[in-house]
Amino acid sequence: MAKYRALAPMYLASNRYVEIGQIIADDGTGDVPIPTSFVPSVACDPLDASAIAKMTAIAGNLGQPSGSQGVLGLRGIHHQWSNIDLPPPSAAW
Repeated sequence: MAKYRALAPMYLASNRYVEIGQIIADDGTGDVPIPTSFVPSVACDPLDASAIAKMTAIAGNLGQPSGSQGVLGLRGIHHQWSNIDLPPPSAAW
């Protein structure tokens, strides 16, 4: 089961808002549930082996985060634009 940390605010196809730092998971253990068919974007930090495998499988197609991917912006990456602390990514991409 895949588990990710949000590196930017996201709006999922399930009409759920995900804030920076929240955990999304397809096994019900995260802050926000996602379907097993969820396709991660570069705004997702993979936290387990399943998430890393999904990110690796689509690595050539990640591109830049966009609204069509549900990514609302990368303001969370720069602390001056947000008061929400973000841990460093778990893996270098």
